[in-house]
Formats: sequence, structure tokens, C-alpha cells
Amino acid sequence: MKPSWKRPLKTRLEPSVGTLQVAVVVLTGIVIALSAALVWQNADHLRQLVVSPPLPGSYLNFTSVHDGDTFRIGEERIRIIGMDAPEIGSGAQCPNEQQMAEASRDYLRRALSGNNVSVNRHGVDVYGRTLAYVYVDGRDIADTMIAAGLAKDYVRGTHGDWCSN
Repeated sequence: MKPSWKRPLKTRLEPSVGTLQVAVVVLTGIVIALSAALVWQNADHLRQLVVSPPLPGSYLNFTSVHDGDTFRIGEERIRIIGMDAPEIGSGAQCPNEQQMAEASRDYLRRALSGNNVSVNRHGVDVYGRTLAYVYVDGRDIADTMIAAGLAKDYVRGTHGDWCSN
């Protein structure tokens, strides 16, 4: 037998099947442990997601409808983005606008009642109302009311003319 220093060196070690199985089990354990640590670390954030305000596509309990483009959910006043509905009460400039305002308000009230409503909030206006895109059964309520003639496209600084007709 040759002395060990004269024997050829093995250039490649072949792992056994048992060694590979142990390595896979250890790596799987590490991945599971890291995943559990991430979930534990973010538990508060995940809890907030679970108890957050109603998710898009939920049934909202609106409190009241002021006119065709403003309603309340609890104490929050919501102004629908993308449309201008006729003014109601002292804001109406003629009897036709008052009549259209009531029809617009009633339509919005019916649309929000018992339907799948989603509110996508985008800030607050100068009157403290939440500005939001509102979807009823997946359709933009502003587009629906404009198509029905109950509102007009919103143009900043203007008010739709409801008295000419």
C-alpha cells in the first residue's frame, strides 16, 4: 500500500443520498422559520388589514344622502368625484333644478341601498368632504348618473346649467 501522501487526491466528493435528504430538511426548516418570523414581525400590520374599513365590493351602511353627489357614511361626508349634480334647496337656481336635484338624490339613495358599493377615497375638498370614486355593483356611479341625465361632468369652478331646458 502506498503511503497516504502518495495516493491521488479525490478532486470531487460525492454526497450520499442521506446527506442530500438531511440538507433538504435543514433548508426547508430554515425557510419555514424565516417565514414564521416575517409573519410574527408583521402581525400588527396584518391585523390592521383584517379590521380595516370596508373593502371594495362590500355593502356599506350609508347614513343619508344629501343630494345627487354627496352622502354620508356615519359622520363622514362623501362627495362623489367626476360629476356635478343639481343643487337642492336654497342652492337651486330655478324650479327645474330643484326637481332634478330631488330626482338625482332619490336615484343615488336607491343605488346605494342594498347594492354592492365600493368607495375609493382621494382626499378632502375645501368643505371637509371626502372626495371619492364610488362604484355600485362595479360600475362608476358618476358615469351612470351622467348617462341617465341626473348629473353632468364635473368641471372645476363651474356649476351645471339646469335651468335652460
